Amino acid sequence: MELLRTVTAVYGAALAATLAGGLVMMAVYLRRIGVALADARAALDEIVVETAPLEEHLRRLAGASADWAEQLGVARPRLARVERTLAVAAGGREGRLRVGRANGPTRGARAREWVSRLFGG
Repeated sequence: MELLRTVTAVYGAALAATLAGGLVMMAVYLRRIGVALADARAALDEIVVETAPLEEHLRRLAGASADWAEQLGVARPRLARVERTLAVAAGGREGRLRVGRANGPTRGARAREWVSRLFGG
């Protein structure tokens, strides 16, 4: 019985030491992670400070981009009407230009190609 008690105490001590070692290792790793996160935060804070002067420029660029996008949205239907008019003027059916005369594509075909390149259509 005494032997069982001694083995149990040794086993409990080994188990406690193993658990304590595991907890210490976790604490070490968590500390390393905390240091790495602190370094990353310091770097990001430095980036924020260094890029702060760009904020106004980027705001103006965003506004200009929105204005251009709005203007292009307004121009798209007008250009579609011009494309249809050019198609009819080139002698083709509306919305479909004739391409290729003996001396090359018609003006309407070139205009349609330009509009297609411009709007990806």
